[in-house]
Amino acid sequence: MTTDVDRGIQPQRTALAWTRTALAMTVNALLVLRAGFVANEGLLLGWGVAMALVAAALLLAGAQRRRALTAGHHEPSPLLIGGTAVATTLGAIGAALVLVHG
Repeated sequence: MTTDVDRGIQPQRTALAWTRTALAMTVNALLVLRAGFVANEGLLLGWGVAMALVAAALLLAGAQRRRALTAGHHEPSPLLIGGTAVATTLGAIGAALVLVHG
């Protein structure tokens, strides 16, 4: 027996969550970049650029996830889960660098 599951607005909620996450990463990247410019610290500048690139990747991943949900593929890929974990770790390290150098 199969039952149809009504996912409702799950794709839209997912897209909004990914957009919020990408926005938060972008703000953190800008803060790390600013700290790097103020302290004239190359490590912070490089980390800020890396965080900005990850923010763009998060935005693209969110768009892909929304398309997958709309198409009926409800299981996220292991690559997406791992990438999100790496992005979160990158953001935490960036914040720690700012605190140490700041």
